[in-house]
Amino acid sequence: MSGVTRAAWRRFCGAHTQMLMSMRRLALAAPFPALIACSGATAPRDVPVASPSADAAREARADTLAIPVGGTAKAQAGKVRVTFEQRLQDSRCPANVVCVWQGDASVRVTIATDSVRLTSELHTAVEPKVQVVDGYQVTLVGLLPYPGSGADRQEPVALLRVARVDSDRR
Repeated sequence: MSGVTRAAWRRFCGAHTQMLMSMRRLALAAPFPALIACSGATAPRDVPVASPSADAAREARADTLAIPVGGTAKAQAGKVRVTFEQRLQDSRCPANVVCVWQGDASVRVTIATDSVRLTSELHTAVEPKVQVVDGYQVTLVGLLPYPGSGADRQEPVALLRVARVDSDRR
C-alpha cells in the first residue's frame, strides 16, 4: 500500500472492528448444528468439486492502490499511472450513526497509460464506480478517512483497484 500509513489504515479498519468481532463469534458457532445434522451422511460421488472462478483469478492479478490527494501511483508493472486529483464530495453516513442510505463519495482521478490519458469522476456507491482505460479497469473501492471516524481532518486517501480487462470482455 503506497501512500497510507499503518496508523491511517488502522483508523479506517477500527470503525468495522465491532462488526467483525460479532461476525467472528457467529462464524465459530454456526458450523456446530450442521456438523451434528450431517454426522452420518456421506456426500454423493457425482458432485463436482468447485474450482477457483475466473473472477477470483482476475482479482488475484489486480493491484490495490492507496493514493493520497494530489499523489500518483503506478500499477500493473508500471503500465498504468493513477493520480488522485481531488475529493469532489462525501455524503457517506458517519460511523456510529444509523442512516437510511449509505451515502456516496466521489473523487476525480486521472488514469494514464503509454497511449491514453483520461480524467474521470468515480463514486463509492453510485455509478460510475469503474473506468476502463486502454484495457485496464480502475475501480474506486474506498475513500479514507471515513466520516465520523475521528480522523475527518486528515487528507483524503483514495483506495483504487487496477486490473487488466480480459480481451474477450472489451
